[in-house]
Amino acid sequence: MTTLEKRVQDLEYIIAHLPEDLDARFAGVDVKLATIRETLALHSTRFTLIDHKIDAIDRKVEGLDRKVDQLVSMMKDLADRLPRT
Repeated sequence: MTTLEKRVQDLEYIIAHLPEDLDARFAGVDVKLATIRETLALHSTRFTLIDHKIDAIDRKVEGLDRKVDQLVSMMKDLADRLPRT
């Protein structure tokens, strides 16, 4: 067998086994990709929950802000009604 025939035979062997080699090489990638997608979904859920909590806190702060404004207004009214010395 000549060197050229041997190289052709080697190439034929490589090409024949290429799908199996690629499957073996990228099998781990599929698992990693699935793990990344699960993690992404988990974090998306967490961020959604955090966004809802932030919105609830914003509403509470707005309510407290209105109450403080009312109290300040009431205190100004009381100060205006008190006799000046």
